[in-house]
Amino acid sequence: MTNDGHILLPIDLHQIGRDKLENVMRIARSLERGVLGLMLEDLQLQQVADLPFTTEITLSGARERSLLRDHLSQRCHRINAGTRQLLLELAGSNEVELSFEEASGHRLHCALERNGGQDIFFPPRHQRQHPRQARHRTRFAIERLGLVLPSREQGQRVMTIAASLLRAGLVGQVHAVAGGDVSITELAALPLQGHRLVVRTDLELTSDNILLLIRRSPYDLMLIPRGCLEPVAPGELDAALALASGQVMVVGAG
Repeated sequence: MTNDGHILLPIDLHQIGRDKLENVMRIARSLERGVLGLMLEDLQLQQVADLPFTTEITLSGARERSLLRDHLSQRCHRINAGTRQLLLELAGSNEVELSFEEASGHRLHCALERNGGQDIFFPPRHQRQHPRQARHRTRFAIERLGLVLPSREQGQRVMTIAASLLRAGLVGQVHAVAGGDVSITELAALPLQGHRLVVRTDLELTSDNILLLIRRSPYDLMLIPRGCLEPVAPGELDAALALASGQVMVVGAG
């Protein structure tokens, strides 16, 4: 196990598919890392559930009971229990160290308020449609790996993680969005082993363009340095992640 610690995986009411959880474990195994499942109770949903129109009066004691809150609590418990069991199974088969913590709040806020050096894996809310892949099954867990590289310094850990995923045979193609002082020579030095490398240098990595990349990501997994998200408003970042159909891994400072 390296000093980078665990990959943080926030888990809330939105169920995560088995394939995405399996990808987390494969990534963790290739990086010699553990996974920390952050089991979340969303306070905003609980507040909505406590509104007057979601309650009933019980016959015994004439006390109010929140129907929606009870439903949300049951759903949260069911999803958390199922996800926990599946993660335990996948962690065992991939020989990855797994631990759990519980927290209350929204997944983005709970994840970002933790140690800034920790990497955070955000599974997509939506399933991307791949008509070509439906006809031609890929043998790679990550067919298209996207790298956001605003500068050489901020992209250093992104490059290190990408190299590990390539060596593990998880990646089919590498697509880099490079800015600043990032050189194509450095990118070409990745252990590509014949895999395709596409480099884009025409996109200025402003807050708006980063949000656009997240929302409309054409990548199966996008690695993005946490530092370049700091200027982005949390509400806008949360909305972009909610619309993302690809996996996003926020890479901490280490």
